[in-house]
Amino acid sequence: MSKPEDILNENREQIDSLDQKILELLNKRAKLSLNIAQIKSQNNIPVFVPERENSLLEKIVSHNIGPFDSEAIRNIFLNIMDESKRLQRSLLTNQKEKNLHDDQQ
Repeated sequence: MSKPEDILNENREQIDSLDQKILELLNKRAKLSLNIAQIKSQNNIPVFVPERENSLLEKIVSHNIGPFDSEAIRNIFLNIMDESKRLQRSLLTNQKEKNLHDDQQ
């Protein structure tokens, strides 16, 4: 029989591994979000498109099988999307500032 400490450590190691994978996926998602920001910028498309966000949230929540409830999943993905929008806005602001600086020279 395994000791409780061994079981805890094994579970914690699995969580640590999953956390690394989640981080990797979040960063991949962020890079795609920056690509989208470039396309939006070049085509005068707003960073925030409520219909897209709502559709995405509904789709994600509908695929949730738990144990997180729908509200928790919605909150997690709202935070991810909010950070993606912040990242996009930051990129676009930096580009505008660079363009203004370049135009002044």
